[in-house]
Amino acid sequence: MDTIDDASKALDKLSAGVSYDVILTDARMPGMSGTEMYSRILEKTPEMKNKIIFITGDVMGFDIKSFLAQNNLSYLAKPFDIKLLKDKINSIIMVGPQENASTERAVNEHSR
Repeated sequence: MDTIDDASKALDKLSAGVSYDVILTDARMPGMSGTEMYSRILEKTPEMKNKIIFITGDVMGFDIKSFLAQNNLSYLAKPFDIKLLKDKINSIIMVGPQENASTERAVNEHSR
């Protein structure tokens, strides 16, 4: 687990090949917005698409609400219950192995 207070540093870690099961990010950050960071993450590591959880105090702002809905992104509105965060993290971690297994089955069945 890493705690990084700068979006550019987070992107540098991903570019360097550091892998994460889940990324938590605020929608509004100094220097780079969460939406911009999300787009850059997908450019470099598209496999992270469903592994990002947005934390926001601005879920009612049209731009954030629209962005989250259009991209079908997971988010938590501040303040949030820690149990909800744990549940979201667990659901992402549990989906990963299932997606990999079903993809492997499909590839194996196709190659027969």
